[in-house]
Amino acid sequence: MNRFFLATLAALPLLATACQPRYDGVDLTLVNNPPVPPYIDDTQIEIPLGIAAVVEVEPLSSTRFNYYTDDPLELRSRDPDVLRVEATENPRQFVLIGVGVGETCVDIEVLHEDRGCIPATVTQ
Repeated sequence: MNRFFLATLAALPLLATACQPRYDGVDLTLVNNPPVPPYIDDTQIEIPLGIAAVVEVEPLSSTRFNYYTDDPLELRSRDPDVLRVEATENPRQFVLIGVGVGETCVDIEVLHEDRGCIPATVTQ
C-alpha cells in the first residue's frame, strides 16, 4: 500500500470527530403553564412542591454541527424523592415534578455521555 492511502486511513477517525457537535450546554424551555410558575434555566431549577412542569430540552453545540432530534438525551434526578423527572413521548420533552421539599441535582446525558448536572430545589 502506498503512504498516501495509509495516511488517509489514519486521518478518518479525526475527520469523523471533527464533523460532530461539541456539547456547549442545554437550553430549557417551559412548555406548560403551571398554576405556580417554576424557575427553570440551564443553571438552576426551582419548582414548588406538587407542581409539574413540562420542559423542552435542546442540547447546544459550540460548533456549526448541531445535534439531531433523535440523538439520545436523558435527564435524571439524583433524588426522585425530592424531584421526579419523567420522559415523555417527545424525546426532547421531560416532566419535572416537585415531590418533596429539598435540594437535588438533575443529571444531563447527551449521546450517552455525562454532561454535568443542574442544581434543583423544591420549595414549599
